[in-house]
Amino acid sequence: MQKSISRKIYIFGLILMLFSGTIYGVSGISSYEPIFLALSLVLMCLSSRTLYISNRFKNHIQSIFLVFIVFIAVSFIFHPEFSIVITVIGLILLAFTLTVQIPRIKDKNAENYENDINVILIYLLIVQLYSVLQGFTTHRFTGLYSNANFTGGEAAALCAVANAAFLQNLYRNDSRSRNILPIVSIVVSTIIGVATNSRTAVGAIIIMLLLTAFFVMRRGKERKFFFRVMLFVCMSIVAVLVLYRIDFIHSAVNELVVKQVTRQGNELSGRLDRWDIVFSRLTFFGNGEASSFGTHSTYFSMLDQYGFIPFGLFTLFVVVGSISSFKLAISKEYSDMKFFPLFCFVCFGVSSLFEQMLLKSIMLLCLYSVPIITIFHHKNTVNAKQEII
Repeated sequence: MQKSISRKIYIFGLILMLFSGTIYGVSGISSYEPIFLALSLVLMCLSSRTLYISNRFKNHIQSIFLVFIVFIAVSFIFHPEFSIVITVIGLILLAFTLTVQIPRIKDKNAENYENDINVILIYLLIVQLYSVLQGFTTHRFTGLYSNANFTGGEAAALCAVANAAFLQNLYRNDSRSRNILPIVSIVVSTIIGVATNSRTAVGAIIIMLLLTAFFVMRRGKERKFFFRVMLFVCMSIVAVLVLYRIDFIHSAVNELVVKQVTRQGNELSGRLDRWDIVFSRLTFFGNGEASSFGTHSTYFSMLDQYGFIPFGLFTLFVVVGSISSFKLAISKEYSDMKFFPLFCFVCFGVSSLFEQMLLKSIMLLCLYSVPIITIFHHKNTVNAKQEII
């Protein structure tokens, strides 16, 4: 009974955390995002009767992120702004909950994350479908969000979780019915991503679909399987050509092509001008949060607000996380949950190039996935030591 109640509290906290990422881009209530995020993390911590302060399973990804937080705190010395204090406290609570407390609650077992992934997938799909119900448009679809780029980012987050779930079921040889939800989610997220005309979201989705194709091909050991994949590719091309005749898909694709080819006004929708401003006022410890402006890039935002070191550590966090998660995905020793971190880091890393993704849904999912990599790293270390012995 106690476990059942704790589980319900934990799931409610998880949904509330995702909800905080959702409202981040909703006009009128976005200011409540830190409150919901803090409340969600507290609930997830309270779902266990024990508050774990230390985590015996550590790795370099966690360490990089913690040092990143420390140097953001250092920037407060040069820019004593209350908002930086709030940012540091929020990131510490986030890192502690997702990389220390939850792994201990999960009993350091990656398989125990599986039900959570289903909850995440269903939540993100419901939000996207609800967004469509607000009124679907063929030009820069925004749904319930304040701008189309945010809508595209959330669609890409759904696509990341859906692709990971699809491959997870495929590699475990689960029944085909279990992949209905992931496939529907991939289709929905792709259509919404295209309808937003967000090149960042569409680019991230294409990369993730190519990754999925790579792992599907890697799974095939027989010639028959290869021909099935080729048949699927041919059918997909035909489907795309048919869909292109639908008005909203036709106009959305044309809009994307026109934006990419003509680049009217300025390349990358004025982003280069904004990045030139960042370079023109570079300081070692940044310019603080008060003087920040819309850089349309998480990396440039880190550089402008906090300086060189936090920027370098943030970039290192994404790169190392991506490499480690790729090693996990291609490993043979580990099966369940091994694709989830890779798709989260790829989606976050790509999206962060041209959009501000800090504390949005995909960043929260990135941090949430770190312990899965940590558990894998620990198992490999233990196995290596046993082989030596």
